[in-house]
Amino acid sequence: MNRGRLRPFNTHPWRKPMTLDPQRFTVYDIQAFPIVITRNDAIVPGYAEQWEPSARQLLLEMD
Repeated sequence: MNRGRLRPFNTHPWRKPMTLDPQRFTVYDIQAFPIVITRNDAIVPGYAEQWEPSARQLLLEMD
């Protein structure tokens, strides 16, 4: 494979600009959205309360 011919992921024409603010996500790193990375150090007891709204926002962003 000739890697010099590949475009960076964020320049593909089908990728729409993200409307979410990455600073509002503590459990997820969404800098490379739609690739989402879980921040293991952010998972503390009770994190599920913030996980659900974050996951919902990410799913809505995919539409």
